[in-house]
Formats: sequence, structure tokens, C-alpha cells
Amino acid sequence: MNYYKYETYEFLDDGYKTCIDIVSNENASIYTDVKAVCVLSNYTEFESLQDSKIKLTKITKTAFMKLVENSEIYKAELKTLISTKDYLLKTLKNNFENSIKYLHDDTPQSEIASWSYQEKEARAYKADVLSPTPVLSTIATQRKIPLEMLVEKVIEKADKYLLASSKLIAQRQRIEDVIKIATSLKELENISLELSYE
Repeated sequence: MNYYKYETYEFLDDGYKTCIDIVSNENASIYTDVKAVCVLSNYTEFESLQDSKIKLTKITKTAFMKLVENSEIYKAELKTLISTKDYLLKTLKNNFENSIKYLHDDTPQSEIASWSYQEKEARAYKADVLSPTPVLSTIATQRKIPLEMLVEKVIEKADKYLLASSKLIAQRQRIEDVIKIATSLKELENISLELSYE
């Protein structure tokens, strides 16, 4: 890729002024402020040879990027890109949290807090029927169902929850990565924040 500094001279009554843009033959952005990026078409090089007011100077990529980063329009676009990323990440987080809540199926938080104890007792009992089950035994007694039946239900529910939540976590992390590495608003526009249990 070739990089250039594009200078045009506008002659005025009291002398002349120089408007400096920088161009790349593969850059697709157009900026109008001084020291900004503009598109370099094949005609631009020909134009510079025909018009004495145009000077095209080849520069290094480092010099090119320095001029780009100093562009006020570039700074404004970068600020918009960052704020858009922040908005998308927050929206994605809310979507994820709402999806996880849906898995709880309106279960009271106090009961959810006991899930880990229930699962631990159920898996221990499944491995050894002599394993103590204070929480599950209490629930089974109050519900008037066999302990063995409750153990199976707890394990089944725990496995389903783990699988569904793992899918949501993986999707959220993948979308987060895509958002973070995006370099343009156009890339962000194509990112879906939808999460699925499937």
C-alpha cells in the first residue's frame, strides 16, 4: 500500500495558503479538515501531474497514521466508535442477565441460593446412598415425595441449567470479542446482540 501527503495551493491576494490532506490508495474514508484522510483515486496521481497547484508526496505508513490520528474528524469518529461500543456492551450485558433470569423461571432468590447445596447433596447421594442429605431430605419430606425421586429431579434440572447457561455465556463472550475488535461503525452495525438457548 502506498501513502501520500496531498497538498493543494490556493492563491490569494495577499499570497497563498496550503491545505494539506493525506491519502492512501486503499483508504475508503473521506475527511475534509486539514491534515485529514481522503480517497486517492487513480485519477489523483494524474491530476497532480497536470495541476501545478497540487503536490503529491509519498510518505511512510507511520507518518500517514500520525497525520490521521491528528485529524479532528478522525478523533470525533473514534470517540463515536468508543461510545457505541460501550453502549453495545452494556446492552449485551443486560440481554445476558435477562436471559439468565428467564432460566430461573421466576424462582425466588432465596430458593436459588439453595440450588448449589441441593445439587451437591444430590450428586453425593447418587454416588453413595449413605451420603447425608439434610436439605434434600427436608424438601422431600415436606413435599411428600421419595428422596430418590427428588435427587433425580435436582440433577436433571442442574444439568439443563448448566447447559443452557453455558450456551449463553459462550455467546456473550463471542459477541463481546467481536465488539471489542471492531474498527468501524459499519462493523458494529452488523453485530447482533441476540442470545439463544439453542
